[in-house]
Amino acid sequence: MMMKTIALLGVLVTVSLAAVAQVEPAATGPARATGTLDYSLHDSVTAWWSAVLGSQEANSVSGVVDYTAGKARQPLSVSYSGGYTFNIAGENYDSGYFQNLRLAQTISGRKWRLRIGDVITYLPQAPTLGTAGIPGLGDPLTGPPTTGNPSQTVLTQNTHTINNMTTASFSIPITFAISLIADGTYQILRYPDLNGLDTTAMYGGGGITDRLDARTTLGGDVRESRYSYSGSSIAFTTTSMVVSISHNWSKGFSTHAAVGPDFISSHESSTGIPSSTNLSITGGASYHKRFDTISLDYYHGDNGGSGVFYGAQFNSLSASYSRMIEKKTILSARFGWVQDSGLQAGSGSSSGVFAGASFSRKLGKQFSFGTSYTATEQTQTGTIAGTAFSGLLQGVSVSLGYAPRGMKNVGQR
Repeated sequence: MMMKTIALLGVLVTVSLAAVAQVEPAATGPARATGTLDYSLHDSVTAWWSAVLGSQEANSVSGVVDYTAGKARQPLSVSYSGGYTFNIAGENYDSGYFQNLRLAQTISGRKWRLRIGDVITYLPQAPTLGTAGIPGLGDPLTGPPTTGNPSQTVLTQNTHTINNMTTASFSIPITFAISLIADGTYQILRYPDLNGLDTTAMYGGGGITDRLDARTTLGGDVRESRYSYSGSSIAFTTTSMVVSISHNWSKGFSTHAAVGPDFISSHESSTGIPSSTNLSITGGASYHKRFDTISLDYYHGDNGGSGVFYGAQFNSLSASYSRMIEKKTILSARFGWVQDSGLQAGSGSSSGVFAGASFSRKLGKQFSFGTSYTATEQTQTGTIAGTAFSGLLQGVSVSLGYAPRGMKNVGQR
């Protein structure tokens, strides 16, 4: 199934790139290409140390490619980041290939809009921070998603994973202020080395949004999620009904919140996953002014269990800050807390905190230099799969980047 998905993605990318790369005849003057292509290369050295895992020195060679094309009503974007991590010395617990491919296509009619996207990753461990979930490539410490339905929120080592998420959303206005929205997602998490729980998830829902005024939007949403596991009869469904509100307090400051009941029902009476009613809560704030960006996000709900649980109750709190100095230097910091508690009777729980800081600077028109520090501390209680990490893991990275076409933003190149 996964090989078919990868093959299909390859065909779609090839066809899309071929289509949008054509030159359109202009009424007057020379023809114009419809797409833009940016790419860069990176090399980084990272030193890891942990009382549990031992020490490791590793070298990562990677590349980033961004392609955008299409007309205003049909934009296409393709983004790839990936490479290989070589073990230089010490323990070998995160070497191997890492890949991240993102596709996004929007098709707009006179009033309606359809968005289709796909993200596929291959990583040697659970994602942490940085490009493609791998820290130390010189970029600001953007992290894996911690809201919605995250798939891997428990840090694991030596667990190669294939993660593919396909999404589609449709929106259409009813009046000037009111719109209907429907969306669906299909996701698979696979462990080729057979050291995790292969998980399949399907999400779907619909809702309505009402723009009360220029700054405030109110919404209602009904959503259902189904989780199942390869080789097991265990499966369960969650149904949530939430009310949301977002408000722009000023040009650069906004907040959002959503809350509602979340019903869990098991598909198999012998699984030990009891039916229950919980709360689904999301909230956050973002601030951007000139060279400073700050974000804060909180999430409480359910997920598929990160490959170590048959479903879990999930909590996360994350904060990030970045500052651009003279358009050449970016300072960034990120902090977060995550907690997963297994839904199955007798399951344990995992709790962890992560933090990091990075510095990246543009050197001339084509080179960049970066350094970063990351730390993750995770603890477990009760019964958890043996691949889950327990202890403190720290790392320091130094990287060099090269962008042949120049770097518009050192934080992205």
